[in-house]
Amino acid sequence: MFDQSKKLEEVLHYFEDIKEIYDTNDIENKLIELCKEARKTGSEPAIELFAETLAFDFYESSSRQSVWGTFFGPIFIGPNERGQQVEFPSIQHISPGIITYWGKRATEVKHPLMKARYSDLVWDFSKPVIGKAADVTMARLAIDSYLDIVRGKHFKHNIRAIDKLKRALNLALSINDIDRIQSVRDAIIYLENAIAEDDSPRLWGFSYDLLVDNTKVPLLDKQKETIIDILEQRFLRLCGISEGASLKVLKAERAAMRLVGYYRRLNRPDEVRRILKVYGDAFVKASQLGAGLLGLVWINKVYALYMDNGMKEEAEALNLLLRELGAKSASEMKPVRAEIKIPKKDIDAYISAMTEGNLCDALKRLAIHFLPDPEQVEAQVKDLARKFVFQSIIPDTILDHEGRIIAQIGPVDDDLEGRVIMQITENIAFENTILRLVIDNAFAKFSLSAKDLLDYLYISPIFDRENRDLIYVGLEAYYRKDHIAFASVILPLIESTLRHLLVLLKRPTYRPGRRGGLFLRNLDEILRDEGIRYVLGDRITKYLLVLLTDQRGLNFRNRVSHGLMPFTGFGEQVSDRLLHILLLLAQVSEKMKEA
Repeated sequence: MFDQSKKLEEVLHYFEDIKEIYDTNDIENKLIELCKEARKTGSEPAIELFAETLAFDFYESSSRQSVWGTFFGPIFIGPNERGQQVEFPSIQHISPGIITYWGKRATEVKHPLMKARYSDLVWDFSKPVIGKAADVTMARLAIDSYLDIVRGKHFKHNIRAIDKLKRALNLALSINDIDRIQSVRDAIIYLENAIAEDDSPRLWGFSYDLLVDNTKVPLLDKQKETIIDILEQRFLRLCGISEGASLKVLKAERAAMRLVGYYRRLNRPDEVRRILKVYGDAFVKASQLGAGLLGLVWINKVYALYMDNGMKEEAEALNLLLRELGAKSASEMKPVRAEIKIPKKDIDAYISAMTEGNLCDALKRLAIHFLPDPEQVEAQVKDLARKFVFQSIIPDTILDHEGRIIAQIGPVDDDLEGRVIMQITENIAFENTILRLVIDNAFAKFSLSAKDLLDYLYISPIFDRENRDLIYVGLEAYYRKDHIAFASVILPLIESTLRHLLVLLKRPTYRPGRRGGLFLRNLDEILRDEGIRYVLGDRITKYLLVLLTDQRGLNFRNRVSHGLMPFTGFGEQVSDRLLHILLLLAQVSEKMKEA
């Protein structure tokens, strides 16, 4: 017969007496096996076995509080097979009796790993479970046990020792135990000196983070000076300055940011500039050794850091290098192509449906059909993030044709708007071939001339009558495939048309100038006006921002107006999208304008 009590006692004694290093996961695994054995005999785990297994199931939330506001938290939160949100293990499984059991075990057991777990569980869960705080002796017992774990080297991995001391420090501070705060402080300094390696950034710098960067910890001047001095020496080695040291800029950055924060708090700007200059010089050197794009990202980051810290001269000195790295990165890029085959009968059926009815029907259908829906694109971005997790957490860098960084887009969780704009841009590129086919067939079916198209546009009241001849000049350039002329003429007229809509809506068209007088509101400001958004709607407004003024998107207006569009950038795809904008604006009726 399977004796649960006896088996449990054997497992617990085994871990009490074992000489080899182990951690709480090893205990948990043994207890889970014991639970499985019990269930095989048709019995559920006894309360003692359940309490022991539960004790080692909880996850130590070392970086932030759990969902319950506690140090220990669940290892899993998510839907079950019925779609219900569940957590494992659950705080609901802890009863007052289990709290009492853990407290008894904390005073009986001798091994520091087990003693720390039981006592800390009691301290952590007593208030949320039974409504009152545990006796302070449990916190003291946990602190002393964590210190014993580190001093006795009862840990498999160095990072676990750091976590134990971090928890011990937080506990000591929470009960304001000065003696224990000092003991943990000294243990943290000793541990970093013992385990720190330049090539392992997670194993150094924690003395600074936990002690120097924490004003609640009483730190002796000599201790603080030593921590900073060691961090400075490590920083210089990682920057490749010390004799025999090798350049490791990403690791040097971790030291640099700590030192910058320290000297900034002391109001020592000269020291901040010194650290940043050494840091920047290291990245300049590293940028010339590798790929152009990586170097460009690095130096762009240093440039921004210099500017943010008032180091304008140092930042401007990087301009030449930024141009060189931009050209290098542009030359290193290779086009990526993918071929998609669509049966001709499907294309013919699609075009027939798009051009069905009279001219007005076809042009309206063309305008609305190729308008992206931001909500659908957002769902697309989230779906892609689920399928391609790694890609969704890597930031994206957008370059212009010269290799200059013009925008950076963060991970999906941090920068959903940026990801949606980037996806809209990609979708537009994919749809451009289809848009061209529909335009060609619509124009051919209705024998549409530039004059006919002009008349169609001016059915809408938002097109300024004074611009009619200019728009006609632009449309004629479109018909003769003079894409540079078309874009150069039509882009300012699109801006003028939207400004004219502001006039019709009695919305402001001016903004104050820096030296007095009034300036016209620029296109980006116009598109963000609440009147424009009300009449055009969020879909069209978002689309126009992506196409015309957002650096994360296609940004046609600024690229053309500021001479940033290369000769090869003009073409049918740009012209077709600008024509599409005109067709969208033509959908604004007198009734919409009045609203």
